[in-house]
Amino acid sequence: MTLALLIAAVGGAWADGTVYNSSVDVHTLQPDDILIEGAAITGITSSYGPKIVGYYMQSEDNEHYSKYNSPRALAGSDAQVTLLAGGVIEYLRTSSRYTYTPCDAEYNPLNAWIVTQIEDVGSGSYRVQITAYQYEPAIELKPDETGKNWSLADMPASNIELQVEYYPESYLFLSKDALADKASIAVTAGELGVQFGEDGKSANTVTEGTAMTVKYNGTKKILGMKVAKNNDALSTALTIEAITAGTIVVNNPKDGMQYSKNGGAKTAVTTSIDVAAGDKVQFYGTATSYNGTQFAGTAEVKVYGNIMSLVSADFADNKVLTADNAFASLFKNYTTLKDASALLLPATTLTTYCYGSMFMGCSNLTAAPKLPATTLATDCYWRLFKDCTSLKEVYVKAAYVSGPCTSMFYNCSAADATLHTTSDNKASWTGNVPGNWTIDEGWTD
Repeated sequence: MTLALLIAAVGGAWADGTVYNSSVDVHTLQPDDILIEGAAITGITSSYGPKIVGYYMQSEDNEHYSKYNSPRALAGSDAQVTLLAGGVIEYLRTSSRYTYTPCDAEYNPLNAWIVTQIEDVGSGSYRVQITAYQYEPAIELKPDETGKNWSLADMPASNIELQVEYYPESYLFLSKDALADKASIAVTAGELGVQFGEDGKSANTVTEGTAMTVKYNGTKKILGMKVAKNNDALSTALTIEAITAGTIVVNNPKDGMQYSKNGGAKTAVTTSIDVAAGDKVQFYGTATSYNGTQFAGTAEVKVYGNIMSLVSADFADNKVLTADNAFASLFKNYTTLKDASALLLPATTLTTYCYGSMFMGCSNLTAAPKLPATTLATDCYWRLFKDCTSLKEVYVKAAYVSGPCTSMFYNCSAADATLHTTSDNKASWTGNVPGNWTIDEGWTD
């Protein structure tokens, strides 16, 4: 699953002031402060009140209608100035009532006022000038359908923090407007800088729980960030991400096998790929079986993305394996592999020994990929996780079947591990997992 980070930018001056929607003393207003519906300006005297610019005016009887675009002072010892719906100023004094609707030079209604000048009028007095303004509040992020919230700092602001709370690996995308001003936008994920390509897609993914910070130093106003779920969940190619510096090794790569490092150009796979911590290497291919190909290396890594990128260019929609031994022993004895929980094995049509011994001997692997197939093939899961002595979390949708699942968890000795399956298939796994494991019926797709 990927995420879209849409940074909306609109024309207009940056406003770093305070936004007021309640009472504020006129003497405390500062440049760039914004007044919106609900604000009330207090502290007005006979010679000290706000001067407004950019409005049209309607009298109390609503019959006399006039347009003005020259400054007008709102003063008087008994004056009351409040902002109604749409930012309309209501000016009450003695028995008179006037309303001033903020507008642009063509008298199109706006919705707020911004302090543009503080004028020295002598004798230690100052007059605040407020100008019609279009206020755009922050985009409010709503919980998604899973019920998890996205947190967003107060807006507008130049530093925005976004907490990624679901989907272990996520790409970010700049909106079209933000992409046009890309040079003014800096995005970091924890300590890692996020780079964006010409299509707006980030070169690297963001890990679940990472604090996102956006800094903007351009001349537009960033209104907010929208986080959206992208439905092409299977479109991320098989990716090995380095946790520590070292190498990623591909023994006996198949003809036509390619890799891309940190979003760069695709290159023919070589035996060893040097990586720094945080580097992401994606793999592609067209072979139907990778029997004999095996990943290894010195860098501690995690693996995620769609394994079907090894067999076809249209891998996002491919859920059919056609060759025996398709991914047999692919990660066998990869002792620096730590996490495969986000690796996608989407095939629902399996073949003989397709995943046989795939993770066998991965002694530091703690979390396994989900296995969504419900119809099994001969020896398809045979010794799949044998000798994975650190394995704690496994998801298997199918019922246990002797033969396809033989020795699937042999010597998986970690305590407090859990196998997740469906309520219908829970009973079939009883006695077929290590004795210190828990069987949970909470499988979710």
